Amino acid sequence: KSIYTIKPPATFDGLLEMKMYELKLNQGEMAKKLKISNAKFSLVLSGKQKPDIPLLKAVQEKLGVDGNYLLSVL
Repeated sequence: KSIYTIKPPATFDGLLEMKMYELKLNQGEMAKKLKISNAKFSLVLSGKQKPDIPLLKAVQEKLGVDGNYLLSVL
């Protein structure tokens, strides 16, 4: 048996995708959990829009992501 380690994502959109996979949520459900519109979540996920402070705060509080890690992937 071998053990595989998975490195944490190096980008914000990678972090969101990983959390969606872990929580088994689709894009609409994740946007609802973070209390943002589907359109805004889609833009952030595709990299067309940078996350704003309220979104970063929601990711930290609702998904339990460390604030220092969040700043490192921006």
